[in-house]
Amino acid sequence: MPASIASIFELAFPLTGFIIDFLIHDIVPSPIKIVAALTIIVSIIILPYCHFLEENKEEKVLLPA
Repeated sequence: MPASIASIFELAFPLTGFIIDFLIHDIVPSPIKIVAALTIIVSIIILPYCHFLEENKEEKVLLPA
């Protein structure tokens, strides 16, 4: 498994704790925690896109004439 895909799963752990604290324990997050959660969500969205671009980029090879 590529590191970029594995890091997506690793990013989900702190986000899960954030959601459980908010929903189950009724802990209101501080503004910095909200910013951190949004950063994690954006990272989860961007990483697969970057991995997709990296896998599908076409290398331009110049052939001798």
